[in-house]
Amino acid sequence: MLFTDILFLFYFFPLFISLYLLAQKNNILANLIIVTFSLVFYASFGLSNLPILVIPLILDFVIAIGIHRFQGKTISKALLSIAVIGNLGLLAYFKYYDFILSNVGMENFSSNNIITLNSLKPLLIPLGISFITFQRISYIVDVYRKKIAPTTNFLKYATYATLFPHLISGPIVRFSQIKEQLGKRAINSETIFEGTKYFVLGFTFKLLVANQLFTVEDLIIQNINNIQFLESIILMFFFSFRIYFDFLGYSFIAIGLAKFIGFDFPQNFNSPYQSTSITDFWKRWNITLSSWLRDYLYIPLGGSRKGKIRTYINLLITMLLGGLWHGASWNFVIWGGLHGGFLAIERVLSDFKIKLTIPTYLSKILTFLIITFTWIIFRFSDTQQLDLFLKSLTKINISPPNEALVVPLIYSLPALIVAVFWSFFLNENFVLKIKPKTRNGWAFTVAFLFLITYSLLKKGVPFIYFQF
Repeated sequence: MLFTDILFLFYFFPLFISLYLLAQKNNILANLIIVTFSLVFYASFGLSNLPILVIPLILDFVIAIGIHRFQGKTISKALLSIAVIGNLGLLAYFKYYDFILSNVGMENFSSNNIITLNSLKPLLIPLGISFITFQRISYIVDVYRKKIAPTTNFLKYATYATLFPHLISGPIVRFSQIKEQLGKRAINSETIFEGTKYFVLGFTFKLLVANQLFTVEDLIIQNINNIQFLESIILMFFFSFRIYFDFLGYSFIAIGLAKFIGFDFPQNFNSPYQSTSITDFWKRWNITLSSWLRDYLYIPLGGSRKGKIRTYINLLITMLLGGLWHGASWNFVIWGGLHGGFLAIERVLSDFKIKLTIPTYLSKILTFLIITFTWIIFRFSDTQQLDLFLKSLTKINISPPNEALVVPLIYSLPALIVAVFWSFFLNENFVLKIKPKTRNGWAFTVAFLFLITYSLLKKGVPFIYFQF
């Protein structure tokens, strides 16, 4: 059930918000409604997903209380290890089991235990397990580090751990960010306007920008065996804009849905394509993931506290694992390694005070081109397709694109113009300036009705980050 599906728009969410608004003055009942509908939402992707969501949720709740109770004792560290290893173990098994065995030459490994367990695997692969795992670990580790006290209210924790607006693809919300809202939330005309604003903008970015760009991208991929230089350039830039607006759209929708029920989620983007360096890019792109990798991986590895060489290695390791987090495929490892290498090089230049005198606009263009090229590696998990694409870039010519692309390209021009304008001349903070005035309210209402109608006529395209 996608946010853009008829089932969600006409049945699930209207029923949810109606019951929620009726129960909002009773926090226990309101949280119970959130948990119930979140489980239903998650189950819509497969009932077999639920045990992997619910059982670790219960265990993490109990373990966090144990860590807090035995703080400073050996048992606290042991409980932390059990929780972290357990959560990462689930992630590794469901997401990387086949990848690991295939790369160590054990595809046909015949342990009876493994065969029995593996027979259950197709039934249990949970959607969005990467985001869910990282959120769980942040809670456990923050309790261990004494940054937060664990809640002893299971319903509040379950509400935090299952909130459907961001459950599948983030933003990764830390317990400290919504702790107070789990106990008391205010819903008024302003929060409804804010929710509508983000929802409509997110819907627009997904349906009218990302999905339109995908149409062209998909046609090129379908004819990848005959791809020409110009088509490769189009594919590269279209995917670069598509992944941004697809994920930005999801993040805005998640933020909007959360605001409808009184929660404030953190922003996940800050004009990433206006970055002046790769380091700057990772401060602006998927901010909640970037900060998670920094706080729970890079810093525990030693960060920049153990000398320059170790710092560069830590950056590389962090990004390699960050790339692998996106998927069990070598293209993600290469993508992460490239970004880790770029971050390490920029750190070397900074450490040795080597300044490259490049005008700001040129550094932005260069950074965008690097990011755009690396996205293509991210896009192709099929190495043969990636090889065909890279070879096409070496055969520079001005042959016109395939005739089948002409009409879709023309139709995609408005989406491309919006993508370019927003990416390079606006930013996410612009949304904050849209105030709850009457004309804005009417504008978003009309836009919402148009988007609903549009969604009925078009086949939905899954969000890119659903696969992670």
